[in-house]
Amino acid sequence: MDTVEAALLNAGHTGLTAEGYAVDYAVAADNLALGLDVVADSVNPVPETREAWAGVARGAGAILRDIEVVCSDPAEHRRRVGARHAAGGDHCGRWAPPTPGDLERYARDYRPWTTPRLVIDTAGRAPDSDFRRLLAGLGLPTLPP
Repeated sequence: MDTVEAALLNAGHTGLTAEGYAVDYAVAADNLALGLDVVADSVNPVPETREAWAGVARGAGAILRDIEVVCSDPAEHRRRVGARHAAGGDHCGRWAPPTPGDLERYARDYRPWTTPRLVIDTAGRAPDSDFRRLLAGLGLPTLPP
């Protein structure tokens, strides 16, 4: 999603939430039609976007596996967002990662899931540990230590 939004912004577009998701749905559908697996990495905070992703999967006859990644430690979450923002650099053009203020707005707009999903809480854990839990939660072979 970030790459698509950066490209749209840098091309002069606005209204990125709807436009960015629409482009991502189309790219995912194209890749699924080619028989490829797709990982759609987006905030996905509302039922409408979740259902749209499910529609893309249904349209391609693909299996959808929803995964919600959370960080239950607010201080760690703010630290990660700050580090991501600092790493954005000039290559992103007009696009920038979300700010702590954006996160507060996202939290207010967030709607709880009503469909099954795998939840991975990353608070206090190393990325390789999270990845192993993700693989196990999806019933996939885990990597050697």
